[in-house]
Amino acid sequence: MYISPLNRLSPLVGNTDETDSVFNLPSALHEWNYQNATDVGTTVTAVDTGSIAGLDMANPSAGEEPTISGGYLRFNGTTQGIKKDTANFRSADTSGVFHFKFYSNGGVVDNIFQAANSSVTNQFLNVSKLANGEINFTLRVAGTFLTLISTPTVTANSINTVSIYSTGSNAYMIFNGTKITTFGTDFLGAFWIKRFFDLGGSLSNVSFGARYTSNPIYIKEDIKLACYETYTSEANALINHNLIRNTNF
Repeated sequence: MYISPLNRLSPLVGNTDETDSVFNLPSALHEWNYQNATDVGTTVTAVDTGSIAGLDMANPSAGEEPTISGGYLRFNGTTQGIKKDTANFRSADTSGVFHFKFYSNGGVVDNIFQAANSSVTNQFLNVSKLANGEINFTLRVAGTFLTLISTPTVTANSINTVSIYSTGSNAYMIFNGTKITTFGTDFLGAFWIKRFFDLGGSLSNVSFGARYTSNPIYIKEDIKLACYETYTSEANALINHNLIRNTNF
């Protein structure tokens, strides 16, 4: 069965708790919404509907196929993942905004978004929710870790909206409408994605459900939406965060 990735008029079968409208953030450069995901045969594809687009993610093998159910794109943490091969994801960006809407499973690590070099194990961009509910954003190149880990935690066993953004001078997070400024770890500072490439890092893919390095790591995930936009102001980052948070999809 083919499910149209664009202009879907009704939710996926089984998502009876969802609205009939398909959410879209107009300013998103890249956007993956479970509502636009397709399931054809043994392949699930998360369609990139951002204004730049071009990064549709799909499972590399039938055994890695995730599920689309209950209002989420779901990954089991052991075998399932989707990816898109790309070499230079946001390589020139010194600022920017990630937005994520996901289910926070209590007491376990949840993957949220990954980008990695598939030739080695130690070059990647990682966004995850830690077992204690803290959000971890890491750029790793060999032995260098540029890490931002929140002190506040997201709510376990519930839907959470999290935004991570850099102004070009510093980085912050927003949890469910509240700006987070306290971090247990902050080696990121003013750096953003460009710094990963400046340090000699190389990417070959972006992914959900798994970090596709030379030794893939699968991590549980229940994602509604992930998107990336240009940073314009903290006010706009919060406005778009709340639009995602307060829209039922």
